Amino acid sequence: MKTRTKARLASVSALICALMCGLAWAQPLPAYADDVVNMHRLYNRISHEHLYTADMNEVNALMRGDWTYEGVGWVAPKDSSTPVYRLYNPGLGDHHYTSDANEVSVLTSRCGWKDEGIGWYSDTEKRITVYRQYNPGFSTGAHNYTADRREYDVNNARNGWRGEGVAWYAAKAGWSSETNAVSVTYANLAISLDEMTKYQFSNPYYSSFAQSDIRAHLNPKKVAPTSAEYYQFVDLRSYTGMSAKDINAFISSTETGRSGNLVGLGHFFVQASQKYKINEAYLVAHAVLESGWGTSQLAQGYYYDGKTPIRGKLYPAGTYYNYFGIGAVDSDALGAGRATAIANGWDSREKAIVGGAEWISRYYIYGASANGYDQSTLYAMKWDYKRSSDTHARGWHQYATDISWAEKIARNMKAAYSHASNLPQVSYVIPRYR
Repeated sequence: MKTRTKARLASVSALICALMCGLAWAQPLPAYADDVVNMHRLYNRISHEHLYTADMNEVNALMRGDWTYEGVGWVAPKDSSTPVYRLYNPGLGDHHYTSDANEVSVLTSRCGWKDEGIGWYSDTEKRITVYRQYNPGFSTGAHNYTADRREYDVNNARNGWRGEGVAWYAAKAGWSSETNAVSVTYANLAISLDEMTKYQFSNPYYSSFAQSDIRAHLNPKKVAPTSAEYYQFVDLRSYTGMSAKDINAFISSTETGRSGNLVGLGHFFVQASQKYKINEAYLVAHAVLESGWGTSQLAQGYYYDGKTPIRGKLYPAGTYYNYFGIGAVDSDALGAGRATAIANGWDSREKAIVGGAEWISRYYIYGASANGYDQSTLYAMKWDYKRSSDTHARGWHQYATDISWAEKIARNMKAAYSHASNLPQVSYVIPRYR
């Protein structure tokens, strides 16, 4: 992670006055019910500033402008005997953070700095170090705060950064230290959110919904970056390290899962993920949703006698499975889903999982050659937004008609990852409407 903000020790506070200018955030941080709070980190691509806040309202407000969400910088205790203060200089448009009360006193007595009170607290048990760096070559963003020792060391080795040691302590590391960093990229679109809503509202399947309901599901800025629903923006084009044991633990985590026929099939999800380069948490999360944890009729299997024509053809007799609802159109979900399984040869549970993953890979996640576009996130699979942006019409290639489909699988992904032995590295692709 890149991290630059404003802070000097009291002994060099006069130098801050000369060097610092840039950011603006203005809300005090709220109270929290939990023992710890996530300290969110944002980056301004115009000013090159970083900003830290525990306030999700502030995060969402800033993301409507030039700010990019970079994840959780660290996790702070809700309370301790060591506060970290937040100051603001309206003349510079800049914020400054320090746990040194004397520095607060010095800065607020000169140079126009205003005390905004306590931003968060330092961990008195000193479990995770948050480091501070200074770059005299920067007029803005001259300080860097990070709980990632690698970032601290890399910065100190280049581009004029100077290590200043410990800034304060965190209760737990953030995304950078615990997940080997999370990248967030943006897909800039040629249409507005209102235009996209209009295109989707033209779908007859959505006639029972208010246009405002569809807009709410389409709006990425309505999704908090720390929410389970944010997983709908995960780039699904990689295996992220969950083991078969991890996946089996997730499947068996509910009574319904324990009664379904997905039990013990974690190795097939890992096999499919690695073979077709698809996120394994997504695969099992999708299967869980579409198959009711392996209890649906399509998941339980259908014996085909080999004598009845399926779409004009005969296939080998056997029991066929469909875990992903592939081909299960609304007008005939059971019959069409069974026919799709038979036509694709999914006559074992392994084939239904691995073959189903191959089908999703070919037609959606890596679907450019088949359908014109890669739809590599749940959001893209649901809304086909790139096609809408390019054609200024409704994207027709959508996996499901349920407007909550992407969010439901995202919640399952979050639950699946809670059973992972190691925290995954994932990347996000966020659509940005004009």
